[in-house]
Amino acid sequence: NNSKADDVVAELATLLTSGRLSQENRQYIADQYNSTYHAIDQATALHVAQQILITSPEFASTNPIIKSGQPREPSSRPTPSDMPYKAIVYVYLFGGMDSFYMLSPHSSCGRLYDEYRDKR
Repeated sequence: NNSKADDVVAELATLLTSGRLSQENRQYIADQYNSTYHAIDQATALHVAQQILITSPEFASTNPIIKSGQPREPSSRPTPSDMPYKAIVYVYLFGGMDSFYMLSPHSSCGRLYDEYRDKR
């Protein structure tokens, strides 16, 4: 079954990383494929292999990954800004909400507030 796992990983590597998947990552994915295949079934093993592959650095880049073996230098904290901060928060709710449930008009909105108060 090792050849089956290697074939699956080779095909996934070709399709999803254009063959850039490192030998180390190929072996890890093949090992996980085999253990899941024996513990559960082939479909689940394939799903696990796909999930692991899409978390690899080779999937998220277009260049070959060259590991230095050195830890990354920690990033420094950014300097806080004295500029005022504003943000727009977008909340997407699936169905059932009309605008009067999400945003309530304030009393300074005149006619719109009166309409809201009358309906609610």
